[in-house]
Amino acid sequence: MSLETKNNMDVKKISVLFVEDNQTTQDIVKEYMEEFMDIDEVVCANDGVEALELLETRSFCVVITDYDMPRMNGKELVENIKEKYPELPIILVTVYDQHHPQTISMKGKVEYIMKPLVDFHDLQQKIDRLCI
Repeated sequence: MSLETKNNMDVKKISVLFVEDNQTTQDIVKEYMEEFMDIDEVVCANDGVEALELLETRSFCVVITDYDMPRMNGKELVENIKEKYPELPIILVTVYDQHHPQTISMKGKVEYIMKPLVDFHDLQQKIDRLCI
């Protein structure tokens, strides 16, 4: 086995599930993460229900989810993920900070990023910390 092959085997593939109901935001964030961040794959879901369906069929390094969505909001999604996939890290994108009553019960493997999602450096640091 060559050194190059061995080194390629050691590299962890980073796959992100991005849950966001706004199609424009999905497209922009997905493209940015795949082009400018160290993300190998970004799979998008429109809401929490779709996200849980995807989690049943494949694994991800991290879930990045919006808080306000139809059918199942971010808080409900986080609760479901913590129950079914307790080791899966989550980044919650919200207008609320981590000390707000809406988010206070979601402690654990949950990181927070404030809306609007424009600080991609902070997002990259959180993904690196959670996935590498």
